[in-house]
Amino acid sequence: MKYNAIVRQRLDDLQKRITETKLLNDDVNLAMEVMPSAHIWLDNEVNVTWAATSMSEVKEILAKFAKRHIMLEVFTKSDSSPVWYLKGLNTSIRLCPHWSIEGSAACRLIKVGEDTLITPKYKLVCDEGEVEETDDPAA
Repeated sequence: MKYNAIVRQRLDDLQKRITETKLLNDDVNLAMEVMPSAHIWLDNEVNVTWAATSMSEVKEILAKFAKRHIMLEVFTKSDSSPVWYLKGLNTSIRLCPHWSIEGSAACRLIKVGEDTLITPKYKLVCDEGEVEETDDPAA
C-alpha cells in the first residue's frame, strides 16, 4: 500500500520510537532487579518511582546500582522532589522517590507555604457580536 506522506512520516517516527524503546529493555530489567517493588514507566528513559522514607534508603539504592556499575550521572536538587539520573546500560535511569506528607518517615514533605496561580480567562468575540457558549461547535 502506498501511504500519504504525512502517514508515512508518522509511521517512520513510530518505528524509530519502537527501536529506541527496545533499547530500554536491559535497563528496565536492571531497575526491576534492584528495586522489584518500584513503579517503572518509560519515555525516552527508564523512570523509577517508589515511596521513600529516608535519604539513607536512597543512598542504599544508589549503592545497589553502583555495585552493578550503574553510576550517578546527574543529581537535580530540589526542596520537594530531588531526582537522581544514573548512567544506565543503554539510557538514563531516572530515580524519583515519592515522599510522604504524613507519618513517621525520616524524610517527609512539610507544608511551608502556598503559591497562588492566576490564569487568564478568554472568551471568543467576533465582529458580528459575542459568540454564545454552546456544546455544539458546529452551531
